Amino acid sequence: MEPNKKIILDDIIYTLQKNGGISVYWENVSKDIDFASVERCGRSRLASVGRYLNKNKSCDLFHSSYFRINKASKINITTVHDFIYEKFVSGLARCIHKSQKYRAIQNSDKIICVSRQTKRDLLTLYPEFIKKDISVVENGVSEEFFLDGNSSRIPGHGLYVGARGGYKNFESFLKSSSNTVLKHISLVGGGSLTVRERQNLEATGLEYSVFPNCSQIKLLELYRKCAFLIYPSSYEGFGIPILEAHASRIPVILLNATWARETSRGFGIFIDNLDTNSFKDAIRKVEIGDHYCLNSASDLARSRTWEHSREQHHQIYRDLLGAMT
Repeated sequence: MEPNKKIILDDIIYTLQKNGGISVYWENVSKDIDFASVERCGRSRLASVGRYLNKNKSCDLFHSSYFRINKASKINITTVHDFIYEKFVSGLARCIHKSQKYRAIQNSDKIICVSRQTKRDLLTLYPEFIKKDISVVENGVSEEFFLDGNSSRIPGHGLYVGARGGYKNFESFLKSSSNTVLKHISLVGGGSLTVRERQNLEATGLEYSVFPNCSQIKLLELYRKCAFLIYPSSYEGFGIPILEAHASRIPVILLNATWARETSRGFGIFIDNLDTNSFKDAIRKVEIGDHYCLNSASDLARSRTWEHSREQHHQIYRDLLGAMT
């Protein structure tokens, strides 16, 4: 490959969200490129205004963090994370998102899907893209989450990570957590509590802590002291907290869904229904240690780090750029 190949990486996601799965993804896969010159864009104060506007700057390869195309690039890459808007959002926001995503996929030379679930959804919703060059490159977990030695867990202390609305089933989880051994729940991300969420939490009698903008250091601390992770979402493109739980060697309670089984590789306490008996049984399994081997889950996560995912991304870049010579 010629050393003068130019890559432009579009950091627009950082103007759209303070934290979240896509930001974590982009931060980890877009660094340490040493085989081409790299230019970054998308961080200006006006970038959020131009989130729907395509770029037009000459380069060999352009990869946007969020559905933008560079008309002057020889190669465009789009990463598809999920189809939450298509499945769960309505109104104008859904229409705008679908249009932007579709246009990006349509005009890209390479599509990266973060899971097999996302690739299936893409081809189910848009079978016209069956001939597109699509690769599945899974998300990863940061090395910091791997636990060395033992950690002091607090019995009855649960952890919940991420947004809490709708398909996330947070409200159903709360209603089902009454009369269980769950005593305290730490809520990470998802913004401040709504009035309804606060009322529902107080109705359960649970103690709770809220960390709307949680630092990495605090998140690591929570993974080391909580007894389990509760992640009852009906749908995700991937579900990074599952790998974080595996690396931290804590059990994770999951809704029995295809996406969850794929991401967890079967290492999870699966519930079929969002009812009190199901949650109570799952939490009981945590308390008595009747669950999958945490060491095996952690060992598997070792092969699913961000370093591994990043190298797969870089190899895609190298292959595409190499094919140009």
